[in-house]
Amino acid sequence: MSYNRLIDDLMAFCERLDPNEYPNWLPNGALDEHYQVLESVLAWLHRLIPIHVEPELFTDVIRKLDRKREEILDFYLTYFEDNDVIGDSDVLYHADYIFVLASKHMEILLDRARHAVRFIRNRPKAIIILCGGGFMCQQTESEQMLAFLQSQDDLGLTPERVVIEDDSIDTVGNAVLSKLKLRQKKLLAPSGKLMLVTSDFHAIRAIHIFRRVYGSGYSIALARVPSNYTAEKKRQFAAHELKSDSESCRGIFSINYFVGMALRPHDSIKLGDERTYFYQMILEHEYYRHRYDLIRKYQDVLR
Repeated sequence: MSYNRLIDDLMAFCERLDPNEYPNWLPNGALDEHYQVLESVLAWLHRLIPIHVEPELFTDVIRKLDRKREEILDFYLTYFEDNDVIGDSDVLYHADYIFVLASKHMEILLDRARHAVRFIRNRPKAIIILCGGGFMCQQTESEQMLAFLQSQDDLGLTPERVVIEDDSIDTVGNAVLSKLKLRQKKLLAPSGKLMLVTSDFHAIRAIHIFRRVYGSGYSIALARVPSNYTAEKKRQFAAHELKSDSESCRGIFSINYFVGMALRPHDSIKLGDERTYFYQMILEHEYYRHRYDLIRKYQDVLR
């Protein structure tokens, strides 16, 4: 394919990104996928331009791709500011599982734990999953959240009700390893209602990843934890999360393979296949690469 043809195709792709369709694309993750395409193509073009003898060929298409990326980001920020709960509203009142996602920043971590208290208190039968290993050696993020929740009155946090997932250090790991942990403890029903509690700037990434990992048998809602950052800081955080989502998911949710000497396009892994996602993490993800101890830890549910 010539670069002129490629530029025409990319321009046509941008034209198909209709802002009126964004609310319809959001629930099934399609808008996230489009954003990831924009991120991937822009990253590739920015690598190409310094070595191309006619870099001006790409000026208009880069400008168009950038505008669409910012347009999607604007939509996300407005949408999540206007909606405290995103996803299936029925989950809000009948959650079977409540996931509290950690952060390496203590203030953000405790904000999420505080926000989860009312949901935990109002849903006494829900299983509580505290996700996060983190980068500190003394105590994991999930242990810090547990200590905070145990200090609250009348939460009913019995050992049977709480699952500590303390191996993950990012959102992909939160989703994949929590599902393996629930399966290991024989607490994973074939279907159910999942509620996620995380920060507003993290909401986009979290709900997309959990939908992929848990699959169509589960309905998901996300309780947005408001942050006190400036609008510009939230934008930076949201852009970072979307970019990180694109980078981390590219190698986890699909497989590249060779046929002869030709690299085949990405083959998408089926929704809900956490075992394959896990092995892709070990092979492809910088945080989990060569973590063979995790294979040993979860081997009983990887068979």
